[in-house]
Amino acid sequence: MLPIYRTYQVKPKDTLASIAKAHELDVEELKAYHNERAAVQDQIQLRLPPYLKEFILPPEGFILKNGKEIWANNDEVEPEILKEPVYGKLSFAPPENDLTYGVLKTLTTGKKETTIKYKVSLRFYPEDSDGEFFVSVDKISKTYINDQEPDLIADEMALACTDVLYPLVLQLDKNRSILQIHNHKDLLKRWDKKRNNELQYFQGEVADNYFDRFEQSLQSKEYLLHKLKNDWFFVTFFNKIYTVYDNKSNIEQEINFPILPHTKEVQYTIDQLADRYLVNNRVKIKIKGECTDPRSKTELESKIYFPAVDATEEGQVEGDFKGAYFLDPRDNHIQFGYIECGLSLNEPKGMNITISETEMKQDEEHRHAKYVMEAETEKKSFWKSIFS
Repeated sequence: MLPIYRTYQVKPKDTLASIAKAHELDVEELKAYHNERAAVQDQIQLRLPPYLKEFILPPEGFILKNGKEIWANNDEVEPEILKEPVYGKLSFAPPENDLTYGVLKTLTTGKKETTIKYKVSLRFYPEDSDGEFFVSVDKISKTYINDQEPDLIADEMALACTDVLYPLVLQLDKNRSILQIHNHKDLLKRWDKKRNNELQYFQGEVADNYFDRFEQSLQSKEYLLHKLKNDWFFVTFFNKIYTVYDNKSNIEQEINFPILPHTKEVQYTIDQLADRYLVNNRVKIKIKGECTDPRSKTELESKIYFPAVDATEEGQVEGDFKGAYFLDPRDNHIQFGYIECGLSLNEPKGMNITISETEMKQDEEHRHAKYVMEAETEKKSFWKSIFS
């Protein structure tokens, strides 16, 4: 585990209850705290996994209550009270080493909850002579749905298709926002090979239709980029946290988040606050807001893209948005990120995603290129470059 967390080295005779008792913490609170921050394979269900080496604890001096860290010592000042606001540009320096994250997504529809877990590796490349900035993203673990490998044909097909996207090389701007897909031609070559050689297991008209639709979405670089920008991981990791903060370390802005599938993203108005803690020089970003989407409840439930002119009778849909990031004090890369949002529809919708930095294990492999090859885009003629 990385220094962001205080950890306990698990011993052979340890149990979840014994660790909680030793640190004067509630068992269920401690388990939930660990699971929110641990890598996918280190999640705890009923008991400790036999291979678990480190258990994540709250910071020294804190107890847990309703999932929050509560300072327990009334005789001392809480360390995180000693902070100062970030004022001006919050910058990001590409880390020299690869970053590895456990990703946990939770989707709630009414009372039904679905979780998706996997692990990714990211490699940032130095800015090249043309001032271009690239990152490679690779999925390095299996995907678990509700803590199990997918056993439905539809889920298996979806994961088999999306595997061709990795490793994915993206071009970024200086604020670390996604500009375009750099290795789109490689994705098309992988798809041709995979469909011809590896997807023969899936037979029938349903599978053929699914693969045809996926292939059509893959062919368009612009459409694929749009879909990627609506993936919760990419939205969370490439969020606009590297920006200019005012003299209150605060930003008020409108953002769009893809909480509902098959329609335009939902608009929220948020306050984004950045503080730097004096104890460890670490930046914490807090985000809080509410739904301000102009569409009515009926329009959102019907997946309408744009509101009707007279759609104000029902009033605005209620919904909350909140998030938090902890950044590494050396280069400001994300160590921990969390976003949660909801909508008060007839069948309430909610989602949350947690990304936690962790270490890559010896049996895990990434497929990042050592260098980013030259851009795929064709060079334009002189006259075309002027008028395009």
